[in-house]
Amino acid sequence: MFRLGNTNPFVIKIPRPMQDLNVLQFGVSIFERMQGQALLIAGAHKNANLNGSSDIVRRQNRHNMFNLVNQVVIRENMNHPLMIIQARAFAYSDDQPGVDSDMIVSLASGHNTEHHFSELENNVLQTLTKDRFTWRLIDGSKATAGFEVGANPQATYLRQSANKEFAILWLSPKTRSYHRQQHTNYAQQSQFKALGIPIVKDYLRNNLTQKTVWSAKQHDVLALKKKLQTYVKSQDILILKAIKNRYRKYRFKYFLDLNTGQAFILIYASRKRLVGVMNLLPKDFQSSFVIEKMDQKENIIQRFIETRGFWLSIRK
Repeated sequence: MFRLGNTNPFVIKIPRPMQDLNVLQFGVSIFERMQGQALLIAGAHKNANLNGSSDIVRRQNRHNMFNLVNQVVIRENMNHPLMIIQARAFAYSDDQPGVDSDMIVSLASGHNTEHHFSELENNVLQTLTKDRFTWRLIDGSKATAGFEVGANPQATYLRQSANKEFAILWLSPKTRSYHRQQHTNYAQQSQFKALGIPIVKDYLRNNLTQKTVWSAKQHDVLALKKKLQTYVKSQDILILKAIKNRYRKYRFKYFLDLNTGQAFILIYASRKRLVGVMNLLPKDFQSSFVIEKMDQKENIIQRFIETRGFWLSIRK
């Protein structure tokens, strides 16, 4: 996929979209977040062929369309700066120390201190930090051993180019779980359907910025917010039923965002005025976003969605 118009000098690559669970969803989101030039996705599982030839990460399989497109993109950028970002997954092992961070970052440059980072490396790492990801660089420890860029087939072509950089973002199981697509969460959808709560499938950003009327009155929803948080953590339909029965002055709606695959609860007061939005699979239960000025509404809504925030409300 190639972005037309204004872009930033980043190319996102997902070499194992079928094996690395939920990495595809992360890769798409970081492609949007970085406004990258291109998004390259491998077209087969690494075990699709019995002879192993479909595993494009293996050096002996370097002759393939995925790598050819990668080389063309690098070549067509001539001497302009460009960074290739590869999204991968790692799993915990009994014989290797665990990593507490959301991801391990491997830079082809070998840089591991801030004052050595290039401008593009700084850009990526600062974006990850702004999006509330914790990361750990390759530091020679046993915990990060084996995650180096090394002889990665997609990185070797950089030697034939100028001003090109390469990084691998190794996502932890916990981080990947946040990117599960909720359109297949039929158990959760069945709970809302059983309780008579409407299910809507639409584009959340467009809905909140253009179609929704926000409540002009301040509502004390702190207690409701805590109850809903309990439900989100437990997924207990009895808790959801109790919330619906207790807070009858509010109306609830299950909203599935077609763009990101995230699911939300929309809370309405009288006359269909929106009071707040809660993410049903947030990355961080402490992440709350408040719209205080209407000219900032679109940016705050976008940040809420991109960072998989927990709560969104308005203060007038």
